[in-house]
Amino acid sequence: MKKSAQWILGAVAAIVILIIIAALCLPLVINPNDYKNTITNLVREKTGRTLRLPGNIKLRVSPSLDVIFALGEMELSSSPDFPDTPFLSSKSVETQLALWPLLAHKELKVTHITLHGVNLHLLRNSQGDANWEDLGGSRQSTIQKQGAKPTKKQRKSSEQELAGLDIGGIEATDINVDFIDKQNDRSVSLNNLNLKIGRLRPGQPFPLMTDFNVIMAAGRHKPLTAKIHSQCDLTLFPDRQHFVINNLKLKGTLNGAGLPIELDLKLSADADLNLRDEKIELKNLVVKHGAMQAEGSLSLAGFSAPRASGTLRIPEFSPRAQLGVLGLTLPFKDIKALSRISA
Repeated sequence: MKKSAQWILGAVAAIVILIIIAALCLPLVINPNDYKNTITNLVREKTGRTLRLPGNIKLRVSPSLDVIFALGEMELSSSPDFPDTPFLSSKSVETQLALWPLLAHKELKVTHITLHGVNLHLLRNSQGDANWEDLGGSRQSTIQKQGAKPTKKQRKSSEQELAGLDIGGIEATDINVDFIDKQNDRSVSLNNLNLKIGRLRPGQPFPLMTDFNVIMAAGRHKPLTAKIHSQCDLTLFPDRQHFVINNLKLKGTLNGAGLPIELDLKLSADADLNLRDEKIELKNLVVKHGAMQAEGSLSLAGFSAPRASGTLRIPEFSPRAQLGVLGLTLPFKDIKALSRISA
């Protein structure tokens, strides 16, 4: 019996050693750069776009025996109407996969994703054409033109794939998104986005932390700029198009767009977004600037003909003191005028 146990333990140890050796030899056997043409051809077939991969694709094994694919510089073209501006580019994308599920079950279990230097350009020209409308290739375009809808089987398959989503974590740095609408003479730029997400699984809350800058411009008006830092717990139910946000804490600095001074705002709330039922609810909403605070809730139903309801409460504060924070004074000699107010 003792010899049998020793034999079993020895066999298990040998298998583990073989797996480790196979993992360490994997980068020596496979050169992912040999598949560049396959990748670019597949992207062209599925999207109709041109993918450039000037950087190296690296494959290595981490000390924890995870397989790491690192993609260097990448650039995806826009539609033919926008030849001068790439649609998407990045400096590096790294995906980390658990080795054992890959070897034992041919299952891709993503343990971590790292993004850096991603730039997304969304453009609409003066004729109303946008550089994202043709995505999906000829098959997708044909479906859209014919007005065909996904079948019940296709929807069920997609929902099952989303329900099985499990990513150990996501970290993104220096993400930039530009939206330029020449038809309506407006633009929105989201710059220097840094993002951290914990383990992402449908139906399970995960921490989300972000900080970014926003610039919103319209016509010749002075643009509104904002610097935002936020954190929350987010729960996704993608099969039901349902998203729950808890413990949202947001700090922002606003200036421009006619504001007399720079405004520092704090916001906290819980939110429930049900896109399938076209319902949005904001609860425990608190917005604070200096000594002034607004508390309330908001419910929105129906997106095509929205119906809104809610509550608003402003605890007692001093308008005189608040205006002093803004650099403004009241035209009253009585120092007690507007010293207290609530709503």
